[in-house]
Amino acid sequence: MTEVSGGTHIAPDTGPDRPESVGPALPGVECRIVDPGTGADLRPGEPGELLVRTAGAMRGYLGDPGATAATIDPGGWVHTGDVVTAGGDGWFYVTDRVKELIKYKGYQVAPAELEAILLTHPAVADVAVVRRPDALAGEIPKAFVVLQAPASAPELMTWVGERVASYKRVRQIEFIDSIPKSPAGKILRRLLAERDASAGSQTGSGDGGHDNGGRKSDLGPGAVRGRWQWWHAIEVNLGGAFVLTQLALEHMIPAGKGRIINITSYAGVYRWPLLSAYAASKAALVKLTETLAEETRPHGVSVFSVDPGLLPIGLGRAALKAGAGGQTPQGRVHRWIRDQLAAGRGADPEEAARLILALASGRADRLSGRHLSVTDNLDALLLRIDQIERDDLHTLRLRTGH
Repeated sequence: MTEVSGGTHIAPDTGPDRPESVGPALPGVECRIVDPGTGADLRPGEPGELLVRTAGAMRGYLGDPGATAATIDPGGWVHTGDVVTAGGDGWFYVTDRVKELIKYKGYQVAPAELEAILLTHPAVADVAVVRRPDALAGEIPKAFVVLQAPASAPELMTWVGERVASYKRVRQIEFIDSIPKSPAGKILRRLLAERDASAGSQTGSGDGGHDNGGRKSDLGPGAVRGRWQWWHAIEVNLGGAFVLTQLALEHMIPAGKGRIINITSYAGVYRWPLLSAYAASKAALVKLTETLAEETRPHGVSVFSVDPGLLPIGLGRAALKAGAGGQTPQGRVHRWIRDQLAAGRGADPEEAARLILALASGRADRLSGRHLSVTDNLDALLLRIDQIERDDLHTLRLRTGH
């Protein structure tokens, strides 16, 4: 390291062979491992930033007091930027770089740790984990995975989740053909982060043929679609909902309360020609809701599936703006949506929002496990809740005459 005029650690020629370690500190080199966020010293075995102090360390960067202050603290400790662990025998192991740490709800998550775990899965050939901005958590870990055998995103996320603390779990996975690397073999995370940011800006565009992950979904007659494209839509919509539900229940069940609302969309109840995988995944989510509600009821957690109706937003807006479209699959989907809206089968986004807010408030917890539509009248349903519970009504739509 240039800032300390040479090396600070080296593995001796004699003794144990540990190629994964940088060795113990050289004579005259002091070391500390601190929390990158707080600066607090950590216990042996805990990962943190390596700070070193040695007589050979530089005094500062010429003409750049700001960079000097960020690198060398008042006590003369040089921040290496390396995330390391140290054993009780004084050997150090570099696990990551501080600048690549992912800050999930205030916790530090090392991408390299998650990559190492994913690489132990027999279906994973290569992987890179990057940070992804998130409105609730600040940042979340997202994995780009190259497969060498069939595997789904939920399967891989569960694989990691069983081996790390809950805050370290991979929250998103994207399958790609190769991981960009430098000639020296270093993962070029910046390129993946830029790719993700570019793709994220297009998510939810409302273009025909996008699933809820913002990716191209099955579009066209189900009988002629490839199995991979068809199952990908199932994985994103049903598998993704299942994984997110698992994560939420980790906090809700110990707390003895909570509500999960699955947006199943209009496609979960009515026919959506040429979008068979999307419609099938949403219908399956209705059944998942019903079954899950029975499991969570003793823990005070309510689960609902909601059909907000065919809304003039997202895919509906794209259909309204589209031209005739001819006989292409996308044109036929757009024409079908326009016909449904023109026939008065559309829904009001404000009514859909009111329904979801009412469920989130806990007002309708006794309807847990049921599938509710924007056309349902909650007050009317609750007036006959005893009959609904007695007859165990779990129909796709609870008709109220509203």
